[in-house]
This record gives sequence, C-alpha cells and structure tokens, in this order.
Amino acid sequence: MSICSSGVIYLFVSAFLLVLVLVGAEISLGMYEALASVFKAFSTTFTNFHLDFVMQYNKTLLPNGEVTHLLDPLVLTFLHSTNNLLANGQLTRSRRAVLMNWKWVCLDSLLSIPLNVISKGHLKSADSLFSDSTLRSVFVDIVESLENAGESSVLPMLKSVRLVLGLLCSNMMPPIITPHGVTSEWMIYEERERELQGLRITTCFFVQMMLQLAQSSWILHINCNKRRVAPIAALISAVLHESLFSDLSMHEMDDNKPGPLKWFIEKLLEDGKRSPRTIRLAALHLTGLWLLYPATIKYYIKELKSLTLYGSVAFDEDFEAELSENHEAQIEVSLLAQSPDHEFTEVFINTEMYARASVAALFYKLANFNSIRGEREQKDAVLSGKMFLLELLDSVANEKDLAKELYKKYSGVRICFRLLLVHRQKVRAWQMICILSHFVEDDIVGKVTSNLHICLYGCPLKAGNGDDYMKTMGIDGATLMSSDYNIKRNNLPAVRQYLETFATQIYLKFPSLAAEQLVPIFRNYNMRSQALSSYVFIAANVILHESELAIQRKHLNELLPPIIPLLTSHHHSLRGFTQLLVFHVLCKLWPTMIINGSDVVSLEKKCFEDLKSYLAANTDCARLRASMEGLFNGFDPRTSATPTGIFDVQKEGSEFECVPVSLMEQVIDFLNGVREDLRYSIAKDSMIIQNESLTNNGKGMAKRPDGNAKEPHATLKDINLDFQRKITLHKEARSPIDANNEITTSDVEFPRLISELEKEDQLFGSVLQARNRALDTIRQKQQQFILVASLIDRIPNLAGLARTCEVFKAAGLAIADASILQDKQFQLISVTAEKWVPIIEVPVCSIKVFLENKRREGFSILGLEQTANSTRLDQYSFPTKTVLVLGREKEGIPVDIIHVLDGCVEIPQLGVIRSLNVHVSGAVALWEYTRQQRQKLS
Repeated sequence: MSICSSGVIYLFVSAFLLVLVLVGAEISLGMYEALASVFKAFSTTFTNFHLDFVMQYNKTLLPNGEVTHLLDPLVLTFLHSTNNLLANGQLTRSRRAVLMNWKWVCLDSLLSIPLNVISKGHLKSADSLFSDSTLRSVFVDIVESLENAGESSVLPMLKSVRLVLGLLCSNMMPPIITPHGVTSEWMIYEERERELQGLRITTCFFVQMMLQLAQSSWILHINCNKRRVAPIAALISAVLHESLFSDLSMHEMDDNKPGPLKWFIEKLLEDGKRSPRTIRLAALHLTGLWLLYPATIKYYIKELKSLTLYGSVAFDEDFEAELSENHEAQIEVSLLAQSPDHEFTEVFINTEMYARASVAALFYKLANFNSIRGEREQKDAVLSGKMFLLELLDSVANEKDLAKELYKKYSGVRICFRLLLVHRQKVRAWQMICILSHFVEDDIVGKVTSNLHICLYGCPLKAGNGDDYMKTMGIDGATLMSSDYNIKRNNLPAVRQYLETFATQIYLKFPSLAAEQLVPIFRNYNMRSQALSSYVFIAANVILHESELAIQRKHLNELLPPIIPLLTSHHHSLRGFTQLLVFHVLCKLWPTMIINGSDVVSLEKKCFEDLKSYLAANTDCARLRASMEGLFNGFDPRTSATPTGIFDVQKEGSEFECVPVSLMEQVIDFLNGVREDLRYSIAKDSMIIQNESLTNNGKGMAKRPDGNAKEPHATLKDINLDFQRKITLHKEARSPIDANNEITTSDVEFPRLISELEKEDQLFGSVLQARNRALDTIRQKQQQFILVASLIDRIPNLAGLARTCEVFKAAGLAIADASILQDKQFQLISVTAEKWVPIIEVPVCSIKVFLENKRREGFSILGLEQTANSTRLDQYSFPTKTVLVLGREKEGIPVDIIHVLDGCVEIPQLGVIRSLNVHVSGAVALWEYTRQQRQKLS
C-alpha cells in the first residue's frame, strides 16, 4: 500500500468516526465491519511519513493544544463512539454481540501499531504513541467487558489485554542497552527489578487492576463451552504477562494474601485437572517464566508439586490436530514463554507427562545456572530447588497417601486398580526428587538423608554401629520388625529404584557419609530383606561409580565386608541380588585389591579369589547375569538423575510412567522361574522314588509294612486327577489289629465302614460325571469367539464386557489381570458373569504370543479399530472361529499389535464424535458376530 493511500486511510477513519453518530445503528454496524479491515491495513503499513501526517492532522483537531501522544485522539474517539452506540439501546442483543466483536478486532489492530512500528525501526519506544492515561482507560474498558463477552470476542479481547499490558509496562520500563549496544538478559532482569521496586504507586494500581483482570478473565474462561487452544493460550499469555511476572507484589501482596497472578495460577491448575490442554499450555508458559525469574518460584512450591503429581483424567486427542491446522492457535502458542528445554519436552506435548517433564527440565536447567546467569539469580535458583526438594521429601516421608504403604492388603504380582493412583503419584514424586538431587548441599544433606532412610525402611538414620543406633532410636530389632515402620515402607520395585538412584547420587556427592550411614545398616541383622536389597544396590553403585581411585578403594574396604555375609541370606531374592552385585564389584575392582599384596591377608585373598571364581563359573549365577541382559552394566546413577534419564521413552518396558523394569524385578522373575522348575523336578523325583519303593513283586499289588495288600500307587500322570479326602475314624475302628497283633472286637465294624466309604465314592463319582456332562453341554453351546480386552484397564468397561460375553456365550474373555475379578465394583457390574464365562489372564506383554497360539488353533485374529484398511462391520463376514482384539480406552490398539492381526473392522458412524466407549464397541461387534452365526444355523 502506497504512502498516499495510507494517508487516505487515516482520513477515512477520522471521517468515519465523526459521522458515526449521525447514521442509523444498522448502517453503523456495517461500517464497523469495513473499519476492521481498514484498521488492520493501517496498523501493518504505518511509516515515518504517517507519523508526521498524523501529527499534523491531530493539530487540525486540536488547534489550540499540542498532541504529544499521536494515537490518543484516534483511540479515545473510537472508544467513545463505539460505547455510545452500545449504550443507546438501538441494537438488539444479537446485534450488540456482533458490534462488540468488531470493537475488539479494531482495538486489537490499533494497539498493535506501536509493535509494528518499533519492529520496523521507525521508533525506539511506544511512549510517544499512547499516553499512560489512554492505555489505562483502554485497560479499564476491557476488564469491565470481559465477564459478559461472547465466545467470538474472546480471542481479540485477550489479544488487546496482552497488547495494552505490554505498552503500559514498556512505558514504565524502557529497554536497557549495554554500552556495546547488545541487550543483556540478566541486566534486563536486574534493571526491571529496580524499576518495579521504585514505582510502587504505579504498581499498586497494577496490583488492583490485575486482580480484577484475573477474576474477570477467569469468569470469561469458565463460561466458554469450547476450550479451544488459541483462546486458552491467549488467556495465559495475557494475564500471566511476562513484563509483570518479575514484580513480586503480583505473587504475594503486603498482607501475605495471594497476589493476582498467584490467584490466577491456582485457578488455572485446578481447572487443568479436568482439561489436559489447559495444564499443558500452562506448564509450557509457567516453566518458561520461572526460568526467567527464579525469584518467583518460592511462591509456587505447592503448584509445582501439583504439576509434578499431575496425571490427566482425559486424553486430548484433538490437541495436535488443532495446533497443526489452526493458524491462530499456532501464533498464540508461539507467544507463550519458551520451554526450558523445548527439544526434550516437545516429545511429550500430547501426553499426560508433559507437565512433569517441563518441571523436570526447568529444575535441571536451574541446577546449571552458574554458567549462564548472574550471582543473584544463581542464589534464587538454588534456593528454589532446595525448597522444592524438601517439600517433596517431606511429602513422601510423612503425607498419609504418599508415605504410607498401601499395597499390603491387596498385594500380589500386580497392584490393585484402586491403589494405582497412589502408586503413580509415588513414582512421579520420586522421579522429580531424583532430578532435584543436584540441589543437595551441606546445609540440607542431614535432613535429606534422614527422610531418605525413613522412606527406605521406616526410621531416620544416625551415626554409629547397628546396636548403638537401635538404642538411640529407643526400639529393639523385634519391635522394628513388627512395628508400623515396616508396614509403611514396603515400596514396590518401581518406586524403590528411584530411591536407590537418589541415594546413590547423594553418597557420590558426599562420599564421607557412605560408610558412616550404610555400614550400621548392614550390621543391623534385623533389617528387612527388601530394604537390605536396596542398600546393597546403593552401596555397590557407590563403589563402582566413584571417580576418584582413593575414595573408591576406601568405599571398597568399608562397604564390601558387611555385604559379603548377605550372600548366605535365607531370603532367595536378597541372596541372588547380592551375588549379582558382588560379582560386578569383584570383576571391576579385584585388580585394585591385589595391587599391594600386603593389603590383603592371604586367607582373605584366597576366599575372595574362590568366591569370584564361583560366581563367574557357576551355571545358575551365569544364567542370572545373562537374564539381566546388560541392565546393570548400563546403569549410570548420574545420567539416571537427569530429565532424559528419567523420562526415557526408549527404555524397554517403560510404558508405565516411563518407569523401566528394575533390576530387582528382573532378579525376582528369574528366581521365581528357577524355583518353579526346582519344585517340579523335586515332585517328579519324589513320585518316581515312591513308585519304585512300592514295587508289587510282579503280582500287581504293593505290600504294606504290615504285610497286607495295597492298591497300586497312583502314577505321575494321574496325580493331577487325584484328590485328598480326610477321614477321621473312631478310636476302636482305626485298625482291626491291636498293639498285640490280635484281632479285636472291631474287626466286624471295619469292613462295614469300608463298604460305606465305597458307596460314598460311587456317589461322588456319579456327581462328578454329571457335572462334567453339564460342563460339556455348556461348552458345546458356547460360540467360538474370544474377546481380548487385555489393553483395557478401567474396571467398569471390563465388567461390562464380561457380562456381554456371558450373555452371548463367548468362549472366553482375555484380561490383563485376573485379580480384578475380586473387586467389588467389578462384581457389582458383572452380576456374576465371571462365574459363567471363561476368564483368561493374558498380560499386555503376552498378547502377541497368545494371538499366535490362537492362530495355530485355527482362529482368525481381528482388531476393532479404525485404520486405513479397516472394513465396515456391516460389510464383514465373521469366521466361525474368531479372536477380536479391543484397544485401549483412548489410544486404541498399538501399532505393533495391529501388525500381527489378520485384519481390522470398524463400526460405521454417522455422528461427529470420533469413537464409541470400548465396552459399547465390543458389545456391538459381538452382537454382529452372533447375528451372523445365527443366520448360518437358520
């Protein structure tokens, strides 16, 4: 657009505002629509020539006064004319809403003029375009209109809020330029602090107006029916304006009440529990602001804890689509503060872990501030990290849910569903504590290790040997074993591995504490095996990963001797775990132990050499190490306490909260398998020995010690069909032979008793046969249809599917965990269906194997999923033998499982919503299968 035409635009605008009051309301409304486009063009083409033109034109409007702020007349005239039109009552309610929308669109364009002019280099600051009084008038006008705004006006209003706040702050705090002409970020931070502290009168106005803005904008937010990405991002960037965030009075007022920004953040995170996209956008902006202004973090420890423990109750499947397809959403999200580590956190943007990953990246960056920020900011960063670490440690040590062990009553191989949330929160808390280990210093290490040992086995730790320690605590070993401590600290391996990582970090950072605190623990011979396993792991890694050779040898001499006796532990998992760790220590450090022959007594040397040889050559020990598949060798406590180490989605088996399978879990699985093999072998050998010892001398009857004949012993093949019946005989009927081998008077009663027992056996056999015939009849009526629901974890859906399978006589229902059959909620919904339909336990990790086995049995393997090649349900002909796989409630069937399917079917949909509930979908598919099978029989 040419300079002349731009001048014509300004003339048109001025003329429009002058004649606006002279025309009808409807005509004015149409003129506003045209004016919106004019203002947009005017704001983007503003040049130095236009500044001179505007200055001269303003003098014609005010010939007796000089206009120092060039755009004040235009903005004030526009607001006055628009508000008059809204107040005169000539427009209907719907037309007023249209006018309000055009008002904010136009105001957005006017307020963006300074930004465009400064970006083009025509001006250094915006204070010559708008006065503070005009900006405050605009601000008040917006705030008063927020609560009653329509959804169409939300975005332009919030853009106007962001612009006017930016202009007000820029007028208060001019940009700081270094002598070399380069803006220094930390100098800007320091200067802004001084400027804000010196303008308390202006800030007081801001605090009150910002409080009103926060409250009004929040009402606007909760009244919006549709939570779109662009308005949410605009709301966050407008209210939590970067220029105001460094003002501490915005976070806490003089009377210790929450400041306007803290009030708004509390509301935002509370709403985020129900809105995944809100929490993600808030986490993105807040972590960026906290990185810029670490002094503000101390006001938000509670909110940081909330973000750390956050787990979404819903999956926002449209977030990425809206972000990629909506241009306004892209712009608004780009205006939010930058993530502390964008490349790392971007991986989690559409997952429930985004908030936690962002907080982890924030504190990891704060822990390394010494190279990029000033001394004051370094102190603020360290202080905030310590505060947050102590808060989380206090929570996991003392809070009812996070501290108390909740698994005991419902313990098993897997955690009960009702306790899964608590377990998740414990995992999340300890993941963040590992990140915060970088903030542990001398002033807090005592409190940190005290809480650490409380979490590991229930008591704080003091220096001294095991006996002295127990006396100082006022409890003996028996009390400790039976006390509430042991009940409260029985963490599952998924949690314990983070405790172990954190403890290893602390002892590597403070090596003098290792022997002081760990040796008394190993010499407390009443310590529980689970806790000892963790301490063995900690000690082994402290020895292996110490970088200074002298300290490493000191650790070896102090920590290895008390560990060696645990190789003889009666507890099989502790014994096997210790063998594994001791072997790694000896393999790596044995050469350093024998460098000086005088350091090792000859007998000790021989013992350790033979121990090392045994652990290396023993078949079972070698199998145990091989089953770990390098898991222990790949463990590095330092990298495991970084965000990329904690939130590593590439780790095998880390689908649950990015938690990998722990070393202890691997050892326990291996030992359980070995133990089952051993039990089977012992039972088989015992049966063979019994059969051989009761040889019947070729006459088909075995001899009892009393010389009487005895029925042949059951063979190993028949043992599974045998059952035990306990019979208590009367004293006189126990044997027809007394102590003197003489026939007693009960010899007549004994044959009668045997006869009655034989009749009972016949009756029992008849009942058993009848039951088997009934079961065969039921099996014959079952349809050859198996529903695989192992990917589903919500109890109501699983119970409903069980009921559906029973109604339609499915051959089986596969679920991940059969223990949920005892859950009261499941039983309430299933109404005993689980007693009549075969329930098959198929863990998620075994789905592929299960499907392959069924394929070999002649079943067709299908999935109920919308894919590029899926077939409509009403157009698909089901095979008689069908296995149907259902996907997860939100994510559907994983790609790796889709690849093993023979095909996919989908339910045709007519509505807008993307999918049906998984229970409903399974019921529809099972009915269609049933309908087709009934047609084949008719």
